[in-house]
Amino acid sequence: MPDGIGDFFMFKFKIKVAVKQILYLLSHIIPKKDNLIIFKSFPDFADNARYLWEYIHGLSEMETVWLIADPVICEKLNKQGIRAYEYRFNLQNLRMVWSILRAKYLADTHFHLNEFISKDQVFIALSHGTPLKAVHYADIHYVECDRKFKRRKITAFKYLTVTSDVSKYAQSAAFAVSPQKCVVTGQPRNDRLFGPKAQAELETILDVKLGDYKKIILYTPTFRVGNDDRTEGGELSQSNNIFRLNNYSNKQMQEFLQEKNCLVVAKLHPFEEKHYVNFKVHEEFALPDNVKILKTADLNNGMYTLYDFMNLFDALMTDYSSIYFDFLLLDRPIVFLLSDFNLYHKQRGLFFEDYEFWMPGPKVNNFHELLESLHDIFVHDNFKEQRKIVNRLMNKYNDGNSSERIYSLMKKGHL
Repeated sequence: MPDGIGDFFMFKFKIKVAVKQILYLLSHIIPKKDNLIIFKSFPDFADNARYLWEYIHGLSEMETVWLIADPVICEKLNKQGIRAYEYRFNLQNLRMVWSILRAKYLADTHFHLNEFISKDQVFIALSHGTPLKAVHYADIHYVECDRKFKRRKITAFKYLTVTSDVSKYAQSAAFAVSPQKCVVTGQPRNDRLFGPKAQAELETILDVKLGDYKKIILYTPTFRVGNDDRTEGGELSQSNNIFRLNNYSNKQMQEFLQEKNCLVVAKLHPFEEKHYVNFKVHEEFALPDNVKILKTADLNNGMYTLYDFMNLFDALMTDYSSIYFDFLLLDRPIVFLLSDFNLYHKQRGLFFEDYEFWMPGPKVNNFHELLESLHDIFVHDNFKEQRKIVNRLMNKYNDGNSSERIYSLMKKGHL
């Protein structure tokens, strides 16, 4: 890179750092508005922030503001009468900055806002999920300089919402903070699991009639290629099927699903969707007719999240994603696809080493085992008791009141 260009980017970086330092100082001076709460999430308008907002937004005494990275989503929210600002630090966005400086509460899923927190503000870290895979400081990818950077950024939060005492100590280790900062409330996104079923909405997105199928199965793998292009576990480019299973046959998969009258709905991680351009990454790649892709863009267009539809599914297929701890609340079968387990364990690591116990369902290593397991879970369900045990350990509350608990603690001054 020429010196002139390098100097320009270094200048921009220094300006950004200076602006953040000024905002941090201003945050300690400007008085706070006790009924104002700021929300930020990744993806936009989603996850735990979305469902906590849905609860609080209905309370007349609270004022809410969303910070949104995508200008299209931001515009949609404003048209619906939802106060939202683009998450951009510039002269045109002073109202956003003023809201951050004035808010008593800031609720965020990914630690974007805690660089400006003053002693008069309460930053609520809404957990992105209960980790099975190692995250943050436990992730072996983080070298020492990364640890120091994240240490400065993460520890500013005052409270982290968790699902149980077990997850409390896992999260405490992940973020290198005292367990006293981890509050057992449950996750707001899981409140939606206990709500009404949005069948018509999902049928519209997928262009299918769910009632035509005997069983509906959700498939949610975690990412192998991240937003920094690092690879964990089996490489995406080496797979000719989204299940990453050896000896896979598209024809046999379709025949099996058709015989069982099953529909599989696959929701790929947002980091990986870009690697499936039109969902064709290999000349032999194809999807059976009974497998439908639920795209992030389709969810965003309808202002939905996956949790709006989770309670429609009869079973879950996943790998190392924390989503299965949430799905345990529904007490339905789970199948784990672990074809690259040894490599993933080496490259990423797991919080819970006794994976045979913590994964209450059949473990699949190849295509033949997948078909066997999908047949068995609806005939025998041999893991029902183990699911209940793991659920009790990972989810203290089995209800739809997580948002209410968080808000109650806020009002009592405990958050």
